[in-house]
Amino acid sequence: MKRHLTLLVFLCLATIAIAQNHQYIPDTAALIVDRYLRTMNVEAQRTDSMLYVETITVRRGHSDTTIMKRWFFPPQCMRVEIYQNGNRISGYRSNGRDVYRVFKKGRWNTISPNDFFTESAGYDFRGPLYNWRINGVDLTYKGEWDYNGHPTYRVLVQDIFRYDRYYLFDQSNNLMFLADELPPPADTEQKRLDALAHIDWRAVHEYLPFRAMVLPTIESYQYNGSLYIQYHTYSYLPVDMRLFNK
Repeated sequence: MKRHLTLLVFLCLATIAIAQNHQYIPDTAALIVDRYLRTMNVEAQRTDSMLYVETITVRRGHSDTTIMKRWFFPPQCMRVEIYQNGNRISGYRSNGRDVYRVFKKGRWNTISPNDFFTESAGYDFRGPLYNWRINGVDLTYKGEWDYNGHPTYRVLVQDIFRYDRYYLFDQSNNLMFLADELPPPADTEQKRLDALAHIDWRAVHEYLPFRAMVLPTIESYQYNGSLYIQYHTYSYLPVDMRLFNK
């Protein structure tokens, strides 16, 4: 009887040890991405105010800057305006119900909801992995990855509307800090040109708390051989539905 009791205690302890070890070893890409989104805590966005995000983009070696202004009001209101040298060059706005518009060539034009969400997805402050299940994104866990001596998790993200990407997540804080885009095979001249005109990689250099959320404040990316630095600032403003409806 004592022998059986000892064996039973050993099996219980072994089971507990396995469970404890398992919780620290992510075995799916979904677990890694969901933990990243929980760490950012974007669901804590206030529902009584608009979130305003202003981004200054500087191209290395050039004096001109691009300013991007974004307004968000839950659940789906969004407005984006992009300026170069003081001139508005592009934009998007939607109230999430019946207004879906894009700003091109100096005027606002109506587009379909599908086109709107496809084109404006990269401007969502919550990042491209938010609602990844709904958006039909495939995630594949590629194991641990040593990035310049820094332990990370590597996830392949495949999206039918965007380039495939490898994402690296910091093991120490769960946050994504590098996205490496993979262009399709350049088997024709047009595909070769298309492959050049896209972001090669994007890095997040700093996250800071904003109220109850944790959001990126400094990013960089490489586009067509040039390096760009982005600085983000966040604030809450009184709700003005005219920004999304008119």
